Amino acid sequence: MTACKDSLSGKKAVSATLAGVLAVGMVPAAAFAAEAPADEVQNDGIELLDTTSPVTLFNAGTIALGSTFSPVSGQTNQFTANATTDGTALDLGAVTVTPKGQSAVTATGDDFKVTITKNGTEVKEIKTPGTYTVTVEAVGGDYEGGQVSATITVKGASLANATLFQVNPDNANDVSDTTFTYTGNVLDLGVQVDDKALKAGTDYTIKFVNAGGDANNDPAVEVKNAGKYYAVITGQGNFVGNVKKIANVTVAQFNLASATISVDDVYGATAAKPSTPTSVKNGSDVLANPAEVKLTLNDGQTWDAKGQYAFTAKADGNTNITGSNANVTCNKVDAVATFEYDGAAFPTEFTTNKGDKKPVYFDLDKIAAKDAAGKAVDESLIDVTVTDKDGSDATADFKAHKAGTYTVKAAINDDTYALGGSVECKVVIKEATVVTAENVVVKYNGKIVTSVEKNYDGDDIVASDFEVTVTDAKGNVIEGSTQGLVDAEGKAVDKALNAGSYKLVIENDNVVFEGEAVVPITINKVDLSTIKVGAEQKAWLDHTENPVLTYVQKGTEVADLDLEYQSGTDENGEPVWEALPAAAKVTVKDASGKEVTKLEDEGIYTIEIAAADDDAALNYTFPTEVSITVADEANLKFADNVDSSAWYYNEVNKAAELGLMNGYADTNLFGPNDTITRAQVAQVLFNMAGGRADMDLPEGSYNEIYGYASFGDVNGKMWYGKAIAWAKAAGIVTGYGDGTFAPENNITREEFATMLARYAQKYGNYTAGSAADFAAYGDASVVDSWAAEYVAWAVKGGYMGKNTNVLTPLANMTRAEAAAMVVRYAG
Repeated sequence: MTACKDSLSGKKAVSATLAGVLAVGMVPAAAFAAEAPADEVQNDGIELLDTTSPVTLFNAGTIALGSTFSPVSGQTNQFTANATTDGTALDLGAVTVTPKGQSAVTATGDDFKVTITKNGTEVKEIKTPGTYTVTVEAVGGDYEGGQVSATITVKGASLANATLFQVNPDNANDVSDTTFTYTGNVLDLGVQVDDKALKAGTDYTIKFVNAGGDANNDPAVEVKNAGKYYAVITGQGNFVGNVKKIANVTVAQFNLASATISVDDVYGATAAKPSTPTSVKNGSDVLANPAEVKLTLNDGQTWDAKGQYAFTAKADGNTNITGSNANVTCNKVDAVATFEYDGAAFPTEFTTNKGDKKPVYFDLDKIAAKDAAGKAVDESLIDVTVTDKDGSDATADFKAHKAGTYTVKAAINDDTYALGGSVECKVVIKEATVVTAENVVVKYNGKIVTSVEKNYDGDDIVASDFEVTVTDAKGNVIEGSTQGLVDAEGKAVDKALNAGSYKLVIENDNVVFEGEAVVPITINKVDLSTIKVGAEQKAWLDHTENPVLTYVQKGTEVADLDLEYQSGTDENGEPVWEALPAAAKVTVKDASGKEVTKLEDEGIYTIEIAAADDDAALNYTFPTEVSITVADEANLKFADNVDSSAWYYNEVNKAAELGLMNGYADTNLFGPNDTITRAQVAQVLFNMAGGRADMDLPEGSYNEIYGYASFGDVNGKMWYGKAIAWAKAAGIVTGYGDGTFAPENNITREEFATMLARYAQKYGNYTAGSAADFAAYGDASVVDSWAAEYVAWAVKGGYMGKNTNVLTPLANMTRAEAAAMVVRYAG
């Protein structure tokens, strides 16, 4: 083995009065816990801060932002704000910096650069909840080189103004229906803030319990029956962290007193009187099951002959329905008429295309009816009405063949009650037939498109972004087109924002489309799966072109990792890297799984990059995880000691830092797994004793011919001569019975414990142990009797035997084990 000289000239001596004993003692390799000592520092001076320089004054300055951001009381450069309810970005306003003791300057123009970061990634705007850093850098002018930052904590948008509304299935943005009435259907209640409908599952979740119940522990209930409910709205996404609770959400009873109640005509002399109505409506509220209402013939009437009868509608015993209505009528007639159109059965739907060469229109005059005997009914007994989609009279438009959708109703009006009945037909008048591929032109961003595809960028696509022109075969523009967006499931949406498939659906009640009138829209996820850690460095300790280690410097803030993702390749096929977007939530965990914000310890860390919110999860593809090695550059002095997970990593570095042990001469190697010799141990202990060692050498120990006198087999002029002479004089070593020391022999673990214990007897606080201190170890009986007291001391002091059930006292000591034991003793 190559001799190693473990003396350090010019280094500070290690005090023998120790601050304490580390919790990890001398154990076999796998049992050592990792620590992170700093490397040796040579001659570090302290440069005094120039408190009068403009840069210093700027760096110590105070930032002021627009009124949207509230300063945190008692804290400098700390602000809070709430995200906007509509998801728009927060305006920083005028950013000013007041350098310490100076006048405020506005951070605009070429002299200043203002950047915003979130989780260490530069972003363009402050929008979603989270923690942001606004940094003002002076890039010119009097304060050039100065930099000051402020932290902004953006909380979720407030739900204070949140209220409930009944969702309109035909218009997701309609929040006007805020009174709720029992209809027999489960009510679909949404949440709105400042007249804007929020997205269930994206902006919030909601739980209803019955009023008077336990909001935390009761299961959620459906809002259906009349009564009072308690709503708990929990913010998500842009509203995260906020909860709105609404008491006394009231579902009113269905009121029959103000309802429109219809009963179909009943025909036949023996026909039973009706017991339930045909339909029950109260404004826009329609009772799902009319049979919940019972009909009772009014006083003074007996169901018998034909005629009109008056009923009272009630729902006795039904707590969901209140009131009564005594004005319900039903006609009992001899027979029900059979309606015809143009001599055939009366249609339920009729469509006319004005673009046809010979369009055929629905002719009201062709409506006819026959009685039970097949005889034509007099036209005067047939009432015909035409209404539009809103139920308003539209007879004039219908007769003028104006394009649109109509309802034509024919009913018998016979005051003799010999005949009754009614029918309805949906009539649609179209302007023309349009071939979508030829006569529907769609422009997006000023360009004609048949489809739209892009990567998610946070900018939404709305129907109004498209310009649609519909023409007939002659090129004449046909008015009346509407357009809307649907998602992949065909559900109407107000915008296409998140990654996914959408369609722009073009409708025009005035035309018949030949072919599907749609524009496919595809928004792709942004792929963040390829990550680069800009803060990584390379160490070339073996003096070759190949780095021994790629690492991040210990002490680096997570925010300074400089994470980027590959957004594509350039024209040369080289990767293009961009900063991670704010949608990426970066979490860094140490080897134990604990989340950290600063890489304070050496070792392997895991970077988890995940969605910052639900929207981000929809729009980005994230890597599973990224591993990095954290090391202290000062500790990377030995090419064979770069793995911070090795049990001896910290101990070897600490031993070098304290000047107790060095590597092999003229190399970058320490030899952690090499055995250590008796001479090397003497040198290590000599280094530990420092200047006191010279005082313990007897006068005349050295002469020019033989060097330091100690044992017969020790060359007093060798590098270890003085150390062995000191160790003998101090009583730390005694040698063998034949007067020799065997300096090049290996040393066992119990011998090392003995020498270290004697050192403690000489220079430290030594408290003797007993065999009981190591009796629990499986090889306790192997410890030699002469070493038992010293091994017991080492175990009791925590220098060896930790986290293991064996001591291996007769095994040769390695250099790493020696480093660990002296470092633990040195505290």
